[in-house]
Amino acid sequence: MDYDDVLKNLGELGTYQKRLLLLSLLPITYNAFGGPVSNFVIGEHKHRCKIPGLQNDTYAIQDSDHASLINHTIPLLGNGDYDPCNIISNETTLPCNDWVFDQSIFTETVNSQFLAVCDKKWEASHATMTYFFGFTVSAALLCPLADLIGRRLNACICLTLMFIANILMPFSVDINMFTVLRFFDGFFGLGFYTMAFLIALGWITVTLAMMGKLLISLAFGVVYVYTGELFPTVIRGVVVSLSSFGARVGSLITPYLYHMVRIVIIRKS
Repeated sequence: MDYDDVLKNLGELGTYQKRLLLLSLLPITYNAFGGPVSNFVIGEHKHRCKIPGLQNDTYAIQDSDHASLINHTIPLLGNGDYDPCNIISNETTLPCNDWVFDQSIFTETVNSQFLAVCDKKWEASHATMTYFFGFTVSAALLCPLADLIGRRLNACICLTLMFIANILMPFSVDINMFTVLRFFDGFFGLGFYTMAFLIALGWITVTLAMMGKLLISLAFGVVYVYTGELFPTVIRGVVVSLSSFGARVGSLITPYLYHMVRIVIIRKS
């Protein structure tokens, strides 16, 4: 007897299957916040050097005396903004090691808490990149592991460890600890997502499964049809594979594009 015929006799989508789908999909909803949350947790503040000896210094101007002190201490950039990394001392421009941050948008982020600015700005980009790097490593390690220990056990382990990583993240003592926890968040997050998807897939009817595969393959199908008469099959397959690989690599290098622009500007100047 065919597997689909057995499902029809037992019930394709009964109460048990619906509960299983709900329990599998609910954690994935929270898992979806892992990527976009970087825009807020690692969001950038405007900042400038803290005025030495002024304990209550803030980025926002407090009064006219404060504004005068800022103008005599903080150099201005060509666009009129404060220099974020240098301070004027004895008529000499020097780099500083303490900053005040604009709190009009973000009250506090990883950048302001761990001072990941100026020469250390790369550390914030590392924290963003490692989350997606965790995806890459997870796909290579956790998916094959599921065949050895079972999908459900793998999903439970990944969900538990992802939960622990996210609970510990707000208590990070430095940006290195935060970066490592972001890696494990992505690593175990993708592992759980994949296992939950595969578990739920077993209860989806053939019609819905085929519809999903059709929609997912639509983009590839359009490219194949368009390039079918332009390139040989081998070349077309290689190019599509490289494009898919490039999309993954793109998510890893995107956090560094800002720094690449700065390097080009500095070299030109």
